[in-house]
Amino acid sequence: LGEKSFHDFATELRINYDDPDRMKLPGERCNPTAPSLKAMKGNVLFGGATWFHPSVRKAGFAEITPRISRAYGYTKFKTDYSTAFIVAGPLKGGLGDRAGYPNVDLGVDFEKSPMGSFSCAFCWMQPEYLLNDLSEWLSKSGSAEVDTGVRERRA
Repeated sequence: LGEKSFHDFATELRINYDDPDRMKLPGERCNPTAPSLKAMKGNVLFGGATWFHPSVRKAGFAEITPRISRAYGYTKFKTDYSTAFIVAGPLKGGLGDRAGYPNVDLGVDFEKSPMGSFSCAFCWMQPEYLLNDLSEWLSKSGSAEVDTGVRERRA
């Protein structure tokens, strides 16, 4: 982010578009009031926000996907923070916890976006927590199961 804060990028809609002046919809804006956004500078991974079809919401993708993106971002770019937005419904349903975010700040409002107007929570973590969360999550999820047919096959 350089000298700019995450708050600046959100307000300018640079988290959504390469060229907001050309690409944003008429009247589209982001009003971030979450306090942590103003202090956040450096290498910031914005994991975005992901929508999963209702038929796969219980499959665990919401736990796996953010951990993969955070781990990749950290190893590739040595991120100072890993972040995401979570809308109110999934947040109330415990998505912030399931995705492993220890810090949840309310106060990111989008107006007249392609998805309408809505509010999000700003979720974030620093590398120490990222590494601990990933280690704990992997230890709880057990080892990968090898398909029986593969295990019993001989050369």
